[in-house]
Amino acid sequence: MKDKRGFTLIELLVVIAIIGILASIVLASLNSARKKARDARREADVNQIQKALELYAQDHSGQYPDSAAVATVGAALSATLVPNYIAALPADPLGGSYVYNYQSDAASASQHFCVGAVLENASPTASSTCIASINLIGTADYGGGSTMNYAVGNS
Repeated sequence: MKDKRGFTLIELLVVIAIIGILASIVLASLNSARKKARDARREADVNQIQKALELYAQDHSGQYPDSAAVATVGAALSATLVPNYIAALPADPLGGSYVYNYQSDAASASQHFCVGAVLENASPTASSTCIASINLIGTADYGGGSTMNYAVGNS
């Protein structure tokens, strides 16, 4: 009898197949974790913008920056909030594909506002702290083409 050294071709193929299956499972779960992480960042960014708007309103007799129509946060708020109320306006974690949007209620002299975003891992929900006349949930996102499904504001 000869000494048997090393592995047979079948044994190597079985081990490679098992490693491939495990790797695909791990990569699939990492992808959903990345989406959740980006969504958490978006929520934190929108809440940070909300706090900056509240600080602005305290200094301006309860008035928020005017935006009668939905506008991107950068276009509507960069000159107003930066650098006194927020160091820099946050950018979406994916880059330019999604944007944060802002609208104030011109009918009530800008005493209400709503800031919205598109979350990747969430379905649209009606729950929002925005008043009904400027609730951005379901509104088209001007950057990514999707509809906003997360919004905060003052009621």
